[in-house]
Amino acid sequence: MKFSLIILLAILSCIPIAKNISFKKNVQFSEIENINYFKWKNRILIIIDEENKITKKIRRFSKEFKERDMLIITLKENNSFINNYLMNDKFYKSVMKKIKNTDKKHSYILIGKDGTIKKTYASDTIIDKILSKVDSMPMRIKEAEKN
Repeated sequence: MKFSLIILLAILSCIPIAKNISFKKNVQFSEIENINYFKWKNRILIIIDEENKITKKIRRFSKEFKERDMLIITLKENNSFINNYLMNDKFYKSVMKKIKNTDKKHSYILIGKDGTIKKTYASDTIIDKILSKVDSMPMRIKEAEKN
């Protein structure tokens, strides 16, 4: 009986530890060194915004981005930002590697949850067009059906 109780207590005491290790809920932005960290978790919209014009334009779409599991990465002056948080240099380099073959004239780069670039857009693109593209993706259609 005592042995069973000890085993049960040992198992129960390990559950929160295992849960924290596998889910990594409290990861800090400073710990993320590669854009692939977000693969299968988020869609990504990379914004190349040297003049800060686009960032202001998209703020009103935060609810729509959240509904679609979209993360906004802003590139400016050889730096990358998520939610105005300056990411480390390794993260910036991983983003640049990901987008190296994209059209340099485009300011928006849409990446799917599978980590592939889905489409690039010019800076004058209406955000609703990007959201429509996301809504047409098979994975997003399945997500919308569940909700």
